[in-house]
Amino acid sequence: YAPWRRQTLLQALLYGVLVVTVALVLQAMQRRQRSIDQLEARQADTLRQGAQRMALALRGGDLGLWDLDLASGVTTVNERWNSMVGRPHQATYRSSGGWRTQVHPDDLPRVEAARQAHLDGRTERFDETYRVRHAGGHWLWVLDRAQVLERDGQRRPLRMVGTYLDMTASMQVQVALQDSEQHLATTLQSIGDAVIATDPQGRVVRINPMAEHLTGWPAADAVGQPLEQVFPLFDGRSGKPVASPVRRVIDGQSLVGQRNDTLLRSRDGVERQIAHSAAPIRTPGGPITGVVLVFSDVTERYRVQEALRTNEQ
Repeated sequence: YAPWRRQTLLQALLYGVLVVTVALVLQAMQRRQRSIDQLEARQADTLRQGAQRMALALRGGDLGLWDLDLASGVTTVNERWNSMVGRPHQATYRSSGGWRTQVHPDDLPRVEAARQAHLDGRTERFDETYRVRHAGGHWLWVLDRAQVLERDGQRRPLRMVGTYLDMTASMQVQVALQDSEQHLATTLQSIGDAVIATDPQGRVVRINPMAEHLTGWPAADAVGQPLEQVFPLFDGRSGKPVASPVRRVIDGQSLVGQRNDTLLRSRDGVERQIAHSAAPIRTPGGPITGVVLVFSDVTERYRVQEALRTNEQ
């Protein structure tokens, strides 16, 4: 019976080893599964936190989000995108080309060209400001920034994601400023007096045609120059330089009027008797943002007055 007992003992030993091995393997599998579960939980938590941060960023930036699947033509948008264009919330739209009908006709060629350039990979991103139609019928200015996030093996675009930012208020201000600028330019072009405007440092920022004529400085050369360079004044009797009226305004005088016997020496050396005045440009309650100088050629009038004075004597 000894061989039988040895065989039985060996089998029991092998069975015990097998049981321990299986137990160890099961324990390792359980630990691995727990690790996988923990990793998946962390990944899910990271994704959830990332989504929350993105939602907060979009909400804080007042951004409308759009996500276009170029293969299917389905665009997914957030609630702010819909509210920005005046629509009830709808998460998806199924026409990839329908956006063209919502873009202002004057802006469409530029927007299409920029979009195609980015889809073709010729630009790093799409970044355009243009008008889109609001559901209420009026036009809305938006800053549309987007980028292709996925391409296939042939570099064809698969997915493009972007944001809308409502720029209507700032664009209306900009358009109003442009209209005001055009109106001012037209006025300065048409008036008979010479006008020069400077910045707070006394550099020329604007000069009208009459001022160009009297100073001998074309606008292209005058802008950016110190006023003393473009508008040198001299005392008509002593020939000494006279302080710049703009500099006197900047240094604290609210208004500088004309003085007698003042000569303006033009760029080509012609001297003219002038009458001039300078006044500060201010924001309401704020500092000086510039100075406007108005002057005219009174050479002939001065000669007549001098002749009359001589005759009287």
